[in-house]
Amino acid sequence: MKEVKFLESAIGQIKHTIDYLERYADEDSSGEQLECELAKLEACEKSLPKKVVVNSNYFIVHYACPCGRVYFRGDYKDNYCSVCGQLLDWSVTEARACV
Repeated sequence: MKEVKFLESAIGQIKHTIDYLERYADEDSSGEQLECELAKLEACEKSLPKKVVVNSNYFIVHYACPCGRVYFRGDYKDNYCSVCGQLLDWSVTEARACV
C-alpha cells in the first residue's frame, strides 16, 4: 500500500513537471527532458497494479491485460504483462473462484 501511495505521488509530480515543460520551456532546451519525463510517467503508471479483465464466453473464461493480451486460464498468472509490461492484479480471479 505504501508503494502505491508513493507511486501515485511520483506520478503527480511527474505530471506537474510535464505540464510546466509544455507551458513554459522553449522547444530547444526541453525536448529531451520532456521525453525523459514522459518515459518516467509511463514506467510509474505501469508499476501501479491494474486488474485483469474477465471475459466469459459460454463455458470458456479468459482474462486479459488492459492492453488486450489474453490469458486463457487463471491458474497461470504472470505478475507483469509480457506485451506491455503492466503490473497485473489478479484479485478479481480469486474473488471469482470463491463464488
